[in-house]
Amino acid sequence: IGTGGAEGAKQEVQLLEQAVTRDPAFVPALCKLADTYLYLYWLNDRSAPYVDLAKKALEAAARLQPDAGEVHRTRGLLYYRGSLDYGPALAEFALAQRSLPNDASIPFLIGMVERRQGHWDESVRHIRQAVELDPHNVALISELATTNFILRRYDEATKTLDSALAWKPRDFGMAFLRAWVDREQKADLG
Repeated sequence: IGTGGAEGAKQEVQLLEQAVTRDPAFVPALCKLADTYLYLYWLNDRSAPYVDLAKKALEAAARLQPDAGEVHRTRGLLYYRGSLDYGPALAEFALAQRSLPNDASIPFLIGMVERRQGHWDESVRHIRQAVELDPHNVALISELATTNFILRRYDEATKTLDSALAWKPRDFGMAFLRAWVDREQKADLG
């Protein structure tokens, strides 16, 4: 999710809808379907009832496996993206983390909520934890660098981006962000 933008997400919805039509008890697919609807809503596409569709998919998953980590993660995402209700979102992410301790999306989402709450050091810590769990996830790396950039921790942002660019030198997004860090830190327009 994210690399294809709204069009990629809409294609993902079609595939996930096919999957849950074939297997209505496929809890991970139901949760991913809800996540994708919430992503489309997060992109400010209010033309469709994405939050209601996400709730419907989540309710189906919760009926099947109410205590599944994926269900708690998705419910947290519903609170976070669907209504900007951060307390319940964090509570659900904490429940999800117990069942899915190696799922990098959970500390990442916790960090994103904390960033919105202005809890910057906690946010950096959680996003860094997500990167440690999934060290080649460009989206997580970029958010860690961006968070440090926002905090004017340019050396940390540079270190994060340089480390990633060493193994992915042609990534335009990271290279652009790296140039942006130099521009802000050093007024280096080169």
